[in-house]
Amino acid sequence: MKILVIIGGILLAGFVGIQLFALKSQYNIETYPYMVVEEFDSFEIRHYEARLFSAVKISSGDYKSASGQGFLFWQDTFLAVMTETKKLP
Repeated sequence: MKILVIIGGILLAGFVGIQLFALKSQYNIETYPYMVVEEFDSFEIRHYEARLFSAVKISSGDYKSASGQGFLFWQDTFLAVMTETKKLP
């Protein structure tokens, strides 16, 4: 009987741990404010403010080797713009 209680406690603790991890992961999702324009039974029409998004295509198929390349592209672009700006009178 003690073994069943211990196994049940371990399973319950694992379940609670997984739920807390999933809940914490949801807080890191970026959301954008919107205004509901019109509501229907199964959906709604929303209006979002304009946003600026950017993307960089990386040719490497391996995430680990490509993960820093996108940042380096934007860093080089930013430095080039700042260097040109400093040269202007």
